[in-house]
Amino acid sequence: MTTQALLQLSADIITRYYNNEIEPFLSACHPDVLWIGPANTQIIRTRETLIETFAEEHHNLRFEMHDLVTVPLMTPS
Repeated sequence: MTTQALLQLSADIITRYYNNEIEPFLSACHPDVLWIGPANTQIIRTRETLIETFAEEHHNLRFEMHDLVTVPLMTPS
């Protein structure tokens, strides 16, 4: 996957996540993901636990993003 394709995929996943369409985000997570969320005690380990936790949440929150900019950062491999 090219860097540009990866940036577009990342932007799509983030945009969909903030529209409460979280399946693409969950599918992209590593099976041993560590989620540190904004709520107290919201530290979740593994994609399976994250899916179960998100399934229990029910809300109608909506977010808006403006002028989303993606910047590739080089990281050590």
